[in-house]
Amino acid sequence: MEDSNNKNLKIHKDFTKLFKKRERKELLGKLNINLWILSMILFFTFSAIGFAIGSLKYLGSKMDNSFINGVDIVVPYDKADDIALVKNELNENDTLKDKYFYKNVTGYYRYSLRFKDMSKNGTKECIGRTMDIRNPLLSELFSSKNHPKGKKFNDSLDVGLIVRKQFLEDFNYDKDASFVFMSIPTDSSDMFVPIPISAIVDELPGSSLFISTPYFFSQRKKFYTDNPFNPNHTKDLNCFILGDETTGYVFKDSIESFFQGSLTYHVLDPFVSPQPIIISAPYISGYKVKISFNKDLAARKLSDIFEVLKNSAQLNPFPPSIQLYDYKFTPVYEYDKFDKLSVNFNDLDKIAEFKKYINSQYDLTIDMGLIEEKENYNFVSKLTKIISFILIAFGILSICIFIYNILNTHLNKIKKNIGTFLAFGIDERKLKMIYMSILLRFIGITLITSIMLASVYGY
Repeated sequence: MEDSNNKNLKIHKDFTKLFKKRERKELLGKLNINLWILSMILFFTFSAIGFAIGSLKYLGSKMDNSFINGVDIVVPYDKADDIALVKNELNENDTLKDKYFYKNVTGYYRYSLRFKDMSKNGTKECIGRTMDIRNPLLSELFSSKNHPKGKKFNDSLDVGLIVRKQFLEDFNYDKDASFVFMSIPTDSSDMFVPIPISAIVDELPGSSLFISTPYFFSQRKKFYTDNPFNPNHTKDLNCFILGDETTGYVFKDSIESFFQGSLTYHVLDPFVSPQPIIISAPYISGYKVKISFNKDLAARKLSDIFEVLKNSAQLNPFPPSIQLYDYKFTPVYEYDKFDKLSVNFNDLDKIAEFKKYINSQYDLTIDMGLIEEKENYNFVSKLTKIISFILIAFGILSICIFIYNILNTHLNKIKKNIGTFLAFGIDERKLKMIYMSILLRFIGITLITSIMLASVYGY
Protein backbone atom coordinates (compact mmCIF):
# COMPACT_ATOMS: atom_id res chain seq x y z
CA MET A 1 0.00 0.00 0.00
CA GLU A 2 2.83 2.42 0.85
CA ASP A 3 4.58 1.70 -2.47
CA SER A 4 1.26 2.28 -4.29
CA ASN A 5 0.78 5.66 -2.59
CA ASN A 6 4.36 6.73 -3.49
CA LYS A 7 3.72 5.65 -7.09
CA ASN A 8 0.49 7.66 -7.25
CA LEU A 9 2.28 10.71 -5.75
CA LYS A 10 4.96 10.40 -8.43
CA ILE A 11 2.33 10.20 -11.15
CA HIS A 12 0.60 13.26 -9.66
CA LYS A 13 3.87 15.26 -9.80
CA ASP A 14 4.48 14.22 -13.40
CA PHE A 15 0.93 15.16 -14.30
CA THR A 16 1.35 18.58 -12.67
CA LYS A 17 4.61 19.16 -14.55
CA LEU A 18 3.10 18.18 -17.91
CA PHE A 19 -0.09 20.15 -17.24
CA LYS A 20 1.89 23.30 -16.39
CA LYS A 21 4.00 22.94 -19.53
CA ARG A 22 0.96 22.46 -21.77
CA GLU A 23 -1.04 25.31 -20.22
CA ARG A 24 1.96 27.65 -20.26
CA LYS A 25 2.41 26.97 -23.97
CA GLU A 26 -1.27 27.66 -24.62
CA LEU A 27 -1.27 30.91 -22.63
CA LEU A 28 1.88 32.17 -24.34
CA GLY A 29 0.35 31.52 -27.75
CA LYS A 30 1.97 30.44 -30.98
CA LEU A 31 5.62 31.57 -31.20
CA ASN A 32 5.16 33.13 -27.73
CA ILE A 33 3.10 35.88 -29.34
CA ASN A 34 1.27 36.76 -26.12
CA LEU A 35 4.58 37.01 -24.30
CA TRP A 36 5.91 39.49 -26.86
CA ILE A 37 2.68 41.50 -26.96
CA LEU A 38 2.67 41.93 -23.18
CA SER A 39 6.40 42.71 -23.22
CA MET A 40 5.77 45.45 -25.80
CA ILE A 41 2.86 46.85 -23.77
CA LEU A 42 5.03 46.95 -20.67
CA PHE A 43 7.98 48.34 -22.67
CA PHE A 44 5.98 51.26 -24.03
CA THR A 45 4.35 51.81 -20.64
CA PHE A 46 7.67 51.84 -18.76
CA SER A 47 9.28 54.02 -21.43
CA ALA A 48 6.43 56.52 -21.32
CA ILE A 49 6.40 56.54 -17.51
CA GLY A 50 10.19 56.93 -17.48
CA PHE A 51 10.08 59.89 -19.83
CA ALA A 52 7.21 61.40 -17.85
CA ILE A 53 9.08 61.03 -14.57
CA GLY A 54 12.25 62.38 -16.17
CA SER A 55 10.32 65.34 -17.54
CA LEU A 56 8.79 65.98 -14.13
CA LYS A 57 12.20 65.90 -12.49
CA TYR A 58 13.57 68.26 -15.12
CA LEU A 59 10.63 70.63 -14.80
CA GLY A 60 10.84 70.33 -11.01
CA SER A 61 14.51 71.31 -11.03
CA LYS A 62 13.70 74.21 -13.33
CA MET A 63 10.81 75.35 -11.17
CA ASP A 64 13.08 75.28 -8.11
CA ASN A 65 15.80 77.12 -10.00
CA SER A 66 15.98 80.81 -9.09
CA PHE A 67 17.31 81.54 -12.59
CA ILE A 68 14.05 80.31 -14.13
CA ASN A 69 11.76 81.76 -11.48
CA GLY A 70 13.23 85.21 -11.92
CA VAL A 71 11.44 87.94 -13.83
CA ASP A 72 13.23 91.05 -15.08
CA ILE A 73 11.81 94.57 -14.96
CA VAL A 74 13.42 97.12 -17.27
CA VAL A 75 14.17 100.39 -15.46
CA PRO A 76 13.46 103.51 -17.57
CA TYR A 77 16.24 106.07 -17.61
CA ASP A 78 14.10 108.70 -15.86
CA LYS A 79 13.48 106.35 -12.92
CA ALA A 80 17.09 105.23 -12.41
CA ASP A 81 17.64 107.62 -9.49
CA ASP A 82 14.63 106.28 -7.56
CA ILE A 83 14.91 102.59 -8.38
CA ALA A 84 16.93 101.79 -5.24
CA LEU A 85 13.97 102.95 -3.11
CA VAL A 86 11.60 100.73 -5.09
CA LYS A 87 13.91 97.75 -4.61
CA ASN A 88 14.16 98.35 -0.87
CA GLU A 89 10.38 98.75 -0.47
CA LEU A 90 9.68 95.48 -2.25
CA ASN A 91 12.32 93.63 -0.23
CA GLU A 92 11.20 94.96 3.16
CA ASN A 93 7.44 94.42 2.68
CA ASP A 94 6.76 90.88 3.95
CA THR A 95 3.04 91.25 3.24
CA LEU A 96 3.72 91.73 -0.45
CA LYS A 97 6.13 88.79 -0.46
CA ASP A 98 3.47 86.50 1.04
CA LYS A 99 0.78 87.81 -1.30
CA TYR A 100 2.71 87.47 -4.57
CA PHE A 101 5.02 84.60 -3.58
CA TYR A 102 8.35 86.30 -4.35
CA LYS A 103 11.56 85.90 -2.35
CA ASN A 104 13.58 88.99 -3.12
CA VAL A 105 14.24 91.79 -5.57
CA THR A 106 17.73 92.65 -6.80
CA GLY A 107 19.13 95.18 -9.24
CA TYR A 108 21.76 94.72 -11.92
CA TYR A 109 23.28 96.05 -15.12
CA ARG A 110 23.22 94.00 -18.32
CA TYR A 111 26.01 94.89 -20.71
CA SER A 112 28.28 93.53 -23.42
CA LEU A 113 32.05 93.10 -23.67
CA ARG A 114 34.42 91.95 -26.37
CA PHE A 115 36.84 89.11 -25.69
CA LYS A 116 39.60 87.44 -27.64
CA ASP A 117 38.67 84.37 -29.65
CA MET A 118 41.63 82.06 -29.04
CA SER A 119 41.24 80.10 -32.27
CA LYS A 120 40.90 83.09 -34.63
CA ASN A 121 42.98 85.69 -32.78
CA GLY A 122 40.09 88.12 -33.26
CA THR A 123 37.33 89.32 -30.97
CA LYS A 124 33.71 88.43 -30.36
CA GLU A 125 31.07 90.18 -28.32
CA CYS A 126 29.04 88.54 -25.58
CA ILE A 127 26.42 89.59 -23.03
CA GLY A 128 26.94 89.54 -19.26
CA ARG A 129 25.53 91.15 -16.16
CA THR A 130 26.50 92.41 -12.73
CA MET A 131 25.71 90.70 -9.45
CA ASP A 132 26.25 92.20 -6.03
CA ILE A 133 28.02 89.90 -3.56
CA ARG A 134 24.98 90.22 -1.24
CA ASN A 135 22.65 88.86 -3.91
CA PRO A 136 21.08 85.52 -2.78
CA LEU A 137 21.40 84.28 -6.38
CA LEU A 138 25.14 84.06 -5.86
CA SER A 139 24.62 81.07 -3.57
CA GLU A 140 22.39 79.49 -6.22
CA LEU A 141 25.25 79.80 -8.70
CA PHE A 142 27.44 77.69 -6.45
CA SER A 143 24.94 74.94 -5.69
CA SER A 144 26.13 71.45 -6.58
CA LYS A 145 23.63 71.09 -9.45
CA ASN A 146 25.36 73.98 -11.26
CA HIS A 147 28.71 72.12 -11.06
CA PRO A 148 30.79 75.13 -9.96
CA LYS A 149 34.54 75.11 -10.33
CA GLY A 150 36.19 77.96 -8.48
CA LYS A 151 35.13 80.46 -5.83
CA LYS A 152 32.72 83.30 -5.18
CA PHE A 153 33.79 86.92 -5.46
CA ASN A 154 36.25 87.78 -2.68
CA ASP A 155 34.58 91.12 -1.92
CA SER A 156 32.69 93.98 -3.57
CA LEU A 157 35.92 95.22 -5.22
CA ASP A 158 36.62 91.91 -6.97
CA VAL A 159 37.40 92.33 -10.68
CA GLY A 160 37.24 88.66 -11.61
CA LEU A 161 34.50 87.06 -13.70
CA ILE A 162 32.23 84.08 -13.16
CA VAL A 163 31.79 82.51 -16.60
CA ARG A 164 29.66 79.78 -18.13
CA LYS A 165 31.28 76.72 -19.63
CA GLN A 166 29.63 77.76 -22.88
CA PHE A 167 31.70 80.97 -22.78
CA LEU A 168 34.94 78.97 -22.83
CA GLU A 169 33.60 76.82 -25.67
CA ASP A 170 32.36 79.75 -27.74
CA PHE A 171 35.66 81.63 -27.43
CA ASN A 172 37.81 78.47 -27.73
CA TYR A 173 39.51 78.71 -24.33
CA ASP A 174 40.86 75.69 -22.51
CA LYS A 175 38.27 74.19 -20.14
CA ASP A 176 40.67 74.91 -17.24
CA ALA A 177 41.55 78.45 -18.31
CA SER A 178 42.37 80.81 -15.44
CA PHE A 179 42.15 84.08 -17.43
CA VAL A 180 40.11 85.44 -20.31
CA PHE A 181 41.39 88.24 -22.52
CA MET A 182 39.20 91.35 -22.69
CA SER A 183 39.51 93.83 -25.55
CA ILE A 184 40.45 97.36 -24.45
CA PRO A 185 40.57 100.38 -26.82
CA THR A 186 43.91 102.23 -26.72
CA ASP A 187 45.27 105.26 -28.56
CA SER A 188 46.38 103.26 -31.59
CA SER A 189 44.30 100.05 -31.61
CA ASP A 190 42.65 97.55 -29.29
CA MET A 191 44.74 95.41 -26.95
CA PHE A 192 43.87 92.32 -24.94
CA VAL A 193 44.17 92.39 -21.17
CA PRO A 194 43.83 89.28 -18.95
CA ILE A 195 40.85 89.18 -16.58
CA PRO A 196 40.93 86.49 -13.88
CA ILE A 197 38.26 83.79 -13.89
CA SER A 198 36.81 83.50 -10.39
CA ALA A 199 34.67 80.47 -11.23
CA ILE A 200 33.25 78.36 -14.06
CA VAL A 201 29.62 77.16 -13.83
CA ASP A 202 27.07 75.41 -16.04
CA GLU A 203 24.37 78.07 -16.07
CA LEU A 204 23.94 81.77 -15.32
CA PRO A 205 20.68 83.74 -14.99
CA GLY A 206 19.21 85.33 -18.07
CA SER A 207 21.45 83.32 -20.42
CA SER A 208 24.37 85.56 -19.52
CA LEU A 209 27.80 84.27 -20.47
CA PHE A 210 29.60 86.02 -17.61
CA ILE A 211 28.91 87.78 -14.31
CA SER A 212 30.90 90.56 -12.69
CA THR A 213 30.65 92.75 -9.62
CA PRO A 214 29.10 96.21 -10.05
CA TYR A 215 32.58 97.58 -9.28
CA PHE A 216 34.05 95.83 -12.33
CA PHE A 217 31.31 97.30 -14.51
CA SER A 218 31.84 100.83 -13.16
CA GLN A 219 35.58 100.61 -13.88
CA ARG A 220 35.22 99.01 -17.31
CA LYS A 221 32.76 101.61 -18.63
CA LYS A 222 35.36 104.40 -18.35
CA PHE A 223 36.83 105.42 -21.71
CA TYR A 224 40.33 105.16 -23.15
CA THR A 225 43.11 106.68 -21.03
CA ASP A 226 40.84 106.93 -17.97
CA ASN A 227 40.00 103.25 -18.16
CA PRO A 228 41.78 101.42 -15.30
CA PHE A 229 42.27 98.37 -17.55
CA ASN A 230 44.18 100.34 -20.17
CA PRO A 231 47.61 98.63 -20.63
CA ASN A 232 49.30 102.04 -20.87
CA HIS A 233 49.17 102.25 -17.06
CA THR A 234 51.73 99.42 -16.97
CA LYS A 235 55.45 100.33 -16.75
CA ASP A 236 56.89 96.90 -15.86
CA LEU A 237 56.76 93.48 -17.47
CA ASN A 238 54.69 91.06 -15.37
CA CYS A 239 54.90 87.37 -16.24
CA PHE A 240 52.41 84.96 -14.68
CA ILE A 241 52.54 81.17 -14.54
CA LEU A 242 50.27 78.61 -12.92
CA GLY A 243 51.82 76.41 -10.27
CA ASP A 244 53.14 76.24 -6.73
CA GLU A 245 55.87 78.30 -5.07
CA THR A 246 58.65 75.98 -6.26
CA THR A 247 57.49 76.41 -9.84
CA GLY A 248 57.39 80.16 -9.29
CA TYR A 249 61.06 80.29 -8.18
CA VAL A 250 62.25 78.06 -11.03
CA PHE A 251 60.27 80.28 -13.41
CA LYS A 252 61.95 83.40 -11.94
CA ASP A 253 65.42 81.87 -12.30
CA SER A 254 64.72 80.99 -15.94
CA ILE A 255 63.66 84.57 -16.68
CA GLU A 256 66.85 85.88 -15.06
CA SER A 257 68.86 83.48 -17.20
CA PHE A 258 67.15 84.79 -20.34
CA PHE A 259 67.93 88.46 -19.64
CA GLN A 260 71.47 87.74 -18.47
CA GLY A 261 72.20 86.05 -21.79
CA SER A 262 70.46 88.65 -23.96
CA LEU A 263 72.56 91.42 -25.49
CA THR A 264 69.43 92.90 -27.09
CA TYR A 265 67.89 93.95 -23.78
CA HIS A 266 71.12 94.58 -21.89
CA VAL A 267 70.86 98.37 -22.51
CA LEU A 268 67.47 98.41 -20.70
CA ASP A 269 69.15 97.13 -17.53
CA PRO A 270 66.38 94.60 -16.72
CA PHE A 271 65.86 93.86 -13.01
CA VAL A 272 63.97 90.67 -12.08
CA SER A 273 62.11 90.72 -8.74
CA PRO A 274 64.02 88.67 -6.14
CA GLN A 275 61.02 86.47 -5.41
CA PRO A 276 57.82 85.53 -7.25
CA ILE A 277 54.56 87.07 -6.06
CA ILE A 278 51.53 84.82 -5.50
CA ILE A 279 48.45 85.77 -7.51
CA SER A 280 45.23 84.29 -6.11
CA ALA A 281 42.67 86.31 -8.08
CA PRO A 282 41.92 83.48 -10.56
CA TYR A 283 40.39 80.29 -9.17
CA ILE A 284 43.67 78.53 -9.98
CA SER A 285 46.43 80.48 -8.25
CA GLY A 286 49.91 81.00 -9.64
CA TYR A 287 52.97 83.26 -9.36
CA LYS A 288 53.96 86.52 -10.99
CA VAL A 289 57.52 87.56 -11.76
CA LYS A 290 58.07 91.31 -12.23
CA ILE A 291 60.78 92.69 -14.54
CA SER A 292 61.65 96.41 -14.25
CA PHE A 293 63.66 98.45 -16.76
CA ASN A 294 65.74 101.63 -16.48
CA LYS A 295 63.22 103.63 -18.51
CA ASP A 296 59.48 103.60 -19.12
CA LEU A 297 58.46 101.47 -22.06
CA ALA A 298 55.19 101.68 -24.02
CA ALA A 299 52.67 98.92 -23.52
CA ARG A 300 53.24 97.49 -26.99
CA LYS A 301 57.03 97.43 -26.48
CA LEU A 302 56.52 95.47 -23.24
CA SER A 303 54.25 93.07 -25.12
CA ASP A 304 56.92 92.56 -27.80
CA ILE A 305 59.53 91.74 -25.15
CA PHE A 306 57.11 89.33 -23.49
CA GLU A 307 56.49 87.46 -26.75
CA VAL A 308 60.24 86.99 -27.26
CA LEU A 309 60.65 85.87 -23.66
CA LYS A 310 57.67 83.46 -23.81
CA ASN A 311 59.06 81.76 -26.92
CA SER A 312 62.63 81.55 -25.61
CA ALA A 313 64.48 78.31 -24.86
CA GLN A 314 64.57 79.22 -21.14
CA LEU A 315 60.76 79.26 -20.85
CA ASN A 316 60.13 76.39 -23.24
CA PRO A 317 59.84 73.73 -20.45
CA PHE A 318 57.07 75.73 -18.71
CA PRO A 319 53.35 75.93 -19.54
CA PRO A 320 52.46 79.05 -21.56
CA SER A 321 52.84 82.13 -19.38
CA ILE A 322 50.52 85.15 -19.37
CA GLN A 323 51.45 88.82 -19.38
CA LEU A 324 49.67 90.68 -16.60
CA TYR A 325 49.12 94.43 -16.48
CA ASP A 326 49.02 96.98 -13.68
CA TYR A 327 45.45 98.24 -13.42
CA LYS A 328 44.71 101.69 -12.05
CA PHE A 329 41.38 101.34 -10.28
CA THR A 330 39.45 104.16 -8.63
CA PRO A 331 37.28 103.79 -5.51
CA VAL A 332 34.26 105.64 -6.93
CA TYR A 333 31.37 103.63 -8.35
CA GLU A 334 27.58 103.49 -8.12
CA TYR A 335 25.86 100.69 -6.24
CA ASP A 336 22.20 101.69 -6.31
CA LYS A 337 21.57 102.54 -9.94
CA PHE A 338 20.44 99.72 -12.20
CA ASP A 339 18.99 99.24 -15.65
CA LYS A 340 17.09 96.11 -14.56
CA LEU A 341 15.36 94.70 -11.48
CA SER A 342 15.16 90.95 -11.00
CA VAL A 343 12.27 89.48 -8.97
CA ASN A 344 12.78 85.91 -7.77
CA PHE A 345 9.58 83.94 -7.10
CA ASN A 346 8.87 80.94 -4.89
CA ASP A 347 5.75 80.20 -6.95
CA LEU A 348 4.63 81.50 -10.33
CA ASP A 349 0.86 81.42 -9.69
CA LYS A 350 0.58 85.15 -8.82
CA ILE A 351 2.99 86.52 -11.36
CA ALA A 352 0.29 88.19 -13.50
CA GLU A 353 -1.18 89.92 -10.44
CA PHE A 354 2.29 91.08 -9.45
CA LYS A 355 2.72 92.60 -12.90
CA LYS A 356 -0.44 94.67 -12.41
CA TYR A 357 0.70 95.80 -8.96
CA ILE A 358 4.13 96.90 -10.21
CA ASN A 359 2.54 98.82 -13.05
CA SER A 360 -0.03 100.64 -10.92
CA GLN A 361 2.22 101.33 -7.92
CA TYR A 362 5.54 102.24 -9.55
CA ASP A 363 4.67 102.72 -13.23
CA LEU A 364 7.09 99.93 -14.14
CA THR A 365 6.35 97.38 -16.83
CA ILE A 366 7.15 93.70 -17.14
CA ASP A 367 7.14 92.34 -20.67
CA MET A 368 3.84 90.47 -21.12
CA GLY A 369 5.52 87.93 -23.33
CA LEU A 370 7.74 87.03 -20.39
CA ILE A 371 4.70 86.78 -18.10
CA GLU A 372 2.97 84.42 -20.55
CA GLU A 373 6.15 82.37 -20.82
CA LYS A 374 6.26 81.92 -17.03
CA GLU A 375 2.53 81.09 -16.84
CA ASN A 376 2.81 78.57 -19.67
CA TYR A 377 5.81 77.05 -17.94
CA ASN A 378 3.77 76.65 -14.76
CA PHE A 379 0.82 75.21 -16.71
CA VAL A 380 2.97 72.66 -18.58
CA SER A 381 4.49 71.47 -15.31
CA LYS A 382 1.06 70.77 -13.80
CA LEU A 383 -0.27 69.28 -17.04
CA THR A 384 2.69 66.89 -17.23
CA LYS A 385 1.90 65.58 -13.75
CA ILE A 386 -1.75 64.96 -14.67
CA ILE A 387 -0.85 63.22 -17.93
CA SER A 388 1.72 61.07 -16.12
CA PHE A 389 -0.86 59.81 -13.62
CA ILE A 390 -3.35 59.13 -16.44
CA LEU A 391 -0.67 57.29 -18.39
CA ILE A 392 0.26 55.10 -15.43
CA ALA A 393 -3.40 54.25 -14.77
CA PHE A 394 -4.00 53.49 -18.46
CA GLY A 395 -0.93 51.26 -18.63
CA ILE A 396 -1.97 49.25 -15.57
CA LEU A 397 -5.55 48.93 -16.89
CA SER A 398 -4.34 47.78 -20.32
CA ILE A 399 -2.10 45.11 -18.80
CA CYS A 400 -4.87 43.84 -16.54
CA ILE A 401 -7.39 43.67 -19.42
CA PHE A 402 -4.89 41.91 -21.67
CA ILE A 403 -4.03 39.24 -19.09
CA TYR A 404 -7.68 38.83 -18.13
CA ASN A 405 -8.73 38.29 -21.74
CA ILE A 406 -5.99 35.73 -22.35
CA LEU A 407 -6.86 33.78 -19.22
CA ASN A 408 -10.63 34.07 -19.64
CA THR A 409 -10.54 32.97 -23.29
CA HIS A 410 -8.33 30.01 -22.48
CA LEU A 411 -10.38 28.88 -19.47
CA ASN A 412 -13.63 29.06 -21.44
CA LYS A 413 -11.97 26.96 -24.12
CA ILE A 414 -10.91 24.19 -21.69
CA LYS A 415 -13.65 24.46 -19.05
CA LYS A 416 -14.89 20.94 -19.90
CA ASN A 417 -11.43 19.54 -19.27
CA ILE A 418 -11.23 21.39 -15.99
CA GLY A 419 -14.60 19.95 -14.99
CA THR A 420 -13.28 16.48 -15.78
CA PHE A 421 -10.17 17.09 -13.64
CA LEU A 422 -12.31 18.21 -10.73
CA ALA A 423 -14.56 15.15 -11.17
CA PHE A 424 -11.53 12.90 -10.90
CA GLY A 425 -10.72 14.49 -7.56
CA ILE A 426 -8.00 16.99 -8.45
CA ASP A 427 -7.94 19.70 -5.82
CA GLU A 428 -9.43 23.04 -7.02
CA ARG A 429 -6.83 24.98 -5.03
CA LYS A 430 -4.11 22.99 -6.77
CA LEU A 431 -5.45 24.07 -10.17
CA LYS A 432 -5.59 27.72 -9.04
CA MET A 433 -2.00 27.50 -7.82
CA ILE A 434 -0.91 26.01 -11.15
CA TYR A 435 -2.50 28.86 -13.15
CA MET A 436 -1.23 31.43 -10.66
CA SER A 437 2.34 30.13 -10.98
CA ILE A 438 2.03 30.21 -14.81
CA LEU A 439 0.75 33.80 -14.75
CA LEU A 440 3.41 34.93 -12.26
CA ARG A 441 6.14 33.42 -14.40
CA PHE A 442 4.52 34.95 -17.49
CA ILE A 443 4.40 38.40 -15.89
CA GLY A 444 7.86 38.03 -14.37
CA ILE A 445 9.51 37.27 -17.71
CA THR A 446 7.72 40.13 -19.46
CA LEU A 447 8.55 42.54 -16.63
CA ILE A 448 12.26 41.73 -16.72
CA THR A 449 12.37 41.85 -20.53
CA SER A 450 10.46 45.13 -20.82
CA ILE A 451 12.39 46.85 -18.02
CA MET A 452 15.71 45.90 -19.61
CA LEU A 453 14.58 47.13 -23.04
CA ALA A 454 13.11 50.34 -21.58
CA SER A 455 16.31 50.96 -19.57
CA VAL A 456 18.51 50.58 -22.66
CA TYR A 457 16.15 52.75 -24.73
CA GLY A 458 15.87 55.37 -22.00
CA TYR A 459 19.64 55.52 -21.52
